[in-house]
Amino acid sequence: MLTNLISMEKIVDNALQKASRVLMLISIPALLLSMYRNLIIDFLPLYQTAITLVWLGFLLGSTNKLNLIKIRLYLIVILFLALFLLTGFRNQSIIFVDIWLVIAGGLLAFRQSLRVIFIILAIFSVGLLFMINEQFIFPGVEYQVHLAIHGTALMLSFVLFHTIKIVVQNYQVIYEAQMSTNQKLVEENKKSFLKIAKGNETVEQERQRLKLSTFSLSSQMSILEKVVKLANKNDDPNLLGHASTRIEQLNKDLFKYTSNGSYMDSETQTLSISELAFTIEQYLRPFKVISSDSTVISFQNSKILEAKFHFPVNFLKIICHHLMEYSLKDLNPEKVSFEFQIVSNLVRNKQQIKMSCVMQPVKDIGKPESLRFNKFMGNDQIHGEVNNHLKMIKTIVDRMSASMRSNLIEANLEYELLFWADKYADNTSVTPPPRIRDIFGFS
Repeated sequence: MLTNLISMEKIVDNALQKASRVLMLISIPALLLSMYRNLIIDFLPLYQTAITLVWLGFLLGSTNKLNLIKIRLYLIVILFLALFLLTGFRNQSIIFVDIWLVIAGGLLAFRQSLRVIFIILAIFSVGLLFMINEQFIFPGVEYQVHLAIHGTALMLSFVLFHTIKIVVQNYQVIYEAQMSTNQKLVEENKKSFLKIAKGNETVEQERQRLKLSTFSLSSQMSILEKVVKLANKNDDPNLLGHASTRIEQLNKDLFKYTSNGSYMDSETQTLSISELAFTIEQYLRPFKVISSDSTVISFQNSKILEAKFHFPVNFLKIICHHLMEYSLKDLNPEKVSFEFQIVSNLVRNKQQIKMSCVMQPVKDIGKPESLRFNKFMGNDQIHGEVNNHLKMIKTIVDRMSASMRSNLIEANLEYELLFWADKYADNTSVTPPPRIRDIFGFS
């Protein structure tokens, strides 16, 4: 298994960063000489300003302090195309400056199709031809024939571009295959580790797991009992039906608990972000009803995202339940706001999701309480005298391989849960988008 395999995007970005640094350094004498010629002899301040901006662009492309991995290649391409136009117009010739055009096309070959490269290079070449009066023509050759010969010679550069495309595609296939192999090995090692950990589970850990499972079921039954009483009191059949459905689900969980010793189902459901928010909102409906006089519970669900993911809905429901139990009893907030959103980029068909729960305002709580929560969630094991709701939350967070922390902002307390979900792969036949797309590299 290769341990140092780097993506093509990272390789190209590192090479461009070093090349930009070299070009920036070795072009300093030429820049100073052009300043003397363009400002003192010929007095062309605008041209010199443009050349200086190109040099500053290479300086920007050589830095590693900014995250330019997505745009560095296109930045360098734009700089070479700018050099092609500026030097070609200054010297009234395309023959002695077309090297910049070939370099720009070679860089574009790393990310764009040959058709896109041809269109871009043709636009810049024809544009420059309309702006200049070619000064370097072979003796005895007509201007049109000269352009045809030179254009044909430039077309040979597409052999280089095609070679670059093949190398990039082959490397990408190798990279994806190796990453897939690595992922399978990691999953197998993880399963082996879980089997070993399960075999080494102590009597005390088993006792702790059973206690938390029983506590969680009891907590949910207690909330539903209050809902049933309130529904009977207000003669609300809809609320009573909702409570009955929840009780039936708990009965199924108890049946699983008697058969395999675990009531926490790790199965996933395929939902979009908005559908997940709606599902959790319906699950927390009992809290809305019980605490309607003191606390307002809301969900931020303004964006409708079509992308679907495989979410561990049962785990998320249990986390939200115990978070509400802990918050309403100990923190007494006036408003609780939930929001689900996508963070970072898609990595190997996995997307990081953020669930934020903001309590506002939170009374009688200081920064040490928030730090204690973060310290408890960061511990490897559950121990000490800690609220059982927090113990249950940490148990589920660990099973999800997720992370959770709290942030105190003035009088508001935010709980932040970060977890990974597999993106749903829709295999239905869809009309492919046009090939000419994302010219500037934003996917």
